Amino acid sequence: MSGLAIRHGPVCCAKPGCSLEWPRDPILEVVCPDCGAGIGVRCKRPSGHGGNFVDAHASRDIAADRQGAYGTCPLGLCGLEAAALLAGKPASARPVGAQTELPL
Repeated sequence: MSGLAIRHGPVCCAKPGCSLEWPRDPILEVVCPDCGAGIGVRCKRPSGHGGNFVDAHASRDIAADRQGAYGTCPLGLCGLEAAALLAGKPASARPVGAQTELPL
């Protein structure tokens, strides 16, 4: 697993100066491309087990960003578009499963 902990209830961006808030973790707003967990459902291990101690797949985080679940970063620091600008390439030019380091 990727180590992306899924938060319970409302979440907000932890970056200083950011005001973004969501009613639930945006990663839960998309289907996981790795394990097939549905919208609102936590990711599963390869064994099929799920639960509060199973982290989200990195590909689900990227899918949530690409599908707009996070919205636009008001500081211009987060997400694939910001990473692409730093790398000098538009995010749309990268394949869906491409490994991309997202700014923290």
